[in-house]
Amino acid sequence: MPEITSEEVLAYQKQREFDGNEADRNSAQWSRLLFKLMEDEPCFGGGHSASDDTLTSWKWTVDRTVRQYKDVASIEQYVERLSTLLAPPPATEYRITASPLDLPTSLGYLDSAWRLTHDRKHLLRLVSPEKVASLAFDAGSREEFSDRLSALCDTMKSFQVPASSTKNAHAIVRMRAHLQDLLPPEAHARVEDALNVLSNLVAIRNGGEHGDAQDRAASSWLALGVRLPITNWTEAWMLVRQRAIAAFDVLRDELIAESDGDISEN
Repeated sequence: MPEITSEEVLAYQKQREFDGNEADRNSAQWSRLLFKLMEDEPCFGGGHSASDDTLTSWKWTVDRTVRQYKDVASIEQYVERLSTLLAPPPATEYRITASPLDLPTSLGYLDSAWRLTHDRKHLLRLVSPEKVASLAFDAGSREEFSDRLSALCDTMKSFQVPASSTKNAHAIVRMRAHLQDLLPPEAHARVEDALNVLSNLVAIRNGGEHGDAQDRAASSWLALGVRLPITNWTEAWMLVRQRAIAAFDVLRDELIAESDGDISEN
């Protein structure tokens, strides 16, 4: 990803004309103030570091979130774009699942389909019955959302996917490579989309637990169609549950198609 430095910014500023205070805009103090401003603005997502506590010499990594501000040329346009990006999604974007057991049920059917193509070996390993049971509950707060998502991601992390060149990677990463070898090319696009959804859920979970993963988590929320910040954690969990069910169902269908069998036989 591209990087910008305070030295580059100051050199650029010297080529511009302002209505007064030119000296201030070229000073080390101005560089420090700019750093503090960028820390708090969503458009400057990405890693950053400073050489010392004075913040007068720094570098900033520019990530993909900046693309959301393409063609913004004024403060007014920036504020308008922020209002659009940060507005909470309408409630109609969410579908309440028909049953709180839909997610555990979807995982169960995926496990059955997996056994059809893997010599009756299970995909699921029940690490914690309590965690799996919690997937049936709603989330009424940020803490409960985090608990539910962690339970889902821990369940996926324990998937029994055959080892490959990515044996030390997350189970979803290993599943991507494994299913590319197992399934025919015409299934790859659907499977890739489904695994991308599950990878985004893992990234969101990691962003809630590790500060250095927050940028990836924000991008993953956007990929799922959610504008930040989250204001309703109950609806957020409904969306996560819905997207996970859809992804698991895609994987199940492709595995069944490959087995050319009947899941009821299992």
